[in-house]
Order: sequence, then C-alpha cells, then structure tokens
Amino acid sequence: MKNKIFKKLFFVSVLLLSSTYSNAELVVIVHPGNSLEAITKDKLKRIYLGKNKEFPNGLIIAALDQEKESEEKEEFYKKVVGKSLSQVSAYWSRLIFTGKGVPPRVLANDKEIKSWVASHPESIAYINSENADDSIKIIFDVK
Repeated sequence: MKNKIFKKLFFVSVLLLSSTYSNAELVVIVHPGNSLEAITKDKLKRIYLGKNKEFPNGLIIAALDQEKESEEKEEFYKKVVGKSLSQVSAYWSRLIFTGKGVPPRVLANDKEIKSWVASHPESIAYINSENADDSIKIIFDVK
C-alpha cells in the first residue's frame, strides 16, 4: 500500500516539475530604440526565411538565431516558421549555395543575444521570456 502511494506521489511530482520547466515562453525582441512596437507571425516568418530584409523605418534587419540544436530554436521554427530544424537547414543550404541569402547570425545563448540586441538597433531575435528585461523591447510572444 505504501509503495503504491509513493509511486503515485513520485509520478505527480515528475509531472509538476516537467510542466514547470516547459511553461517558459519565447519572445521576439528588438533594440529599445526600434520604432516597431509589434510584429505579425507572418512577418517574422518572412524575416527568418530571408524574405523581409528591412524594418518599416528602412533599417536593414539583422536576425539572430539560437544555437544549432537548442530547444528554443526548435520551438521557434516549429511555431513561427512552421518547419523543423532539418527543413530550415535544408532551406538555408539551398539559398547559400545559389547565393540568394545569408542565414541569421547564431549566438550562444539568451544572454549573448540580449546583449547584442541591446547594442545593435538593426537586430531582431528570440529569447526565453524569463530572460527579458528593460535592455530590450518585446514585440511578439511566441505561442
């Protein structure tokens, strides 16, 4: 009897812990001086596929990406672009090979990305919402 109760408590604890870690959302950020206040999912998709190259104010966009196999990157491309990481990689390989595009710059983590965006007005990126602060501006919640 005690063993069954222990197993149930253990199972519930594991479920609660796993849901706590997966509740963090991604947000899309820009430099605080960027005039953009919000962006649509479609425009984000076009930016991260290299199809939109300028902000509305004419500033050339410098998109930033997370590390190659990060959970954040996988979630962003799945939810915003609608592609798996292998599909995104194949897409950019074709564009690079034909000379028609340059993929987003890859930085190591949220801290590096946030620091870069805070000092480069042309930047756009996505980070974990828990790491957002006043040094950057949130323009989209990835859901």
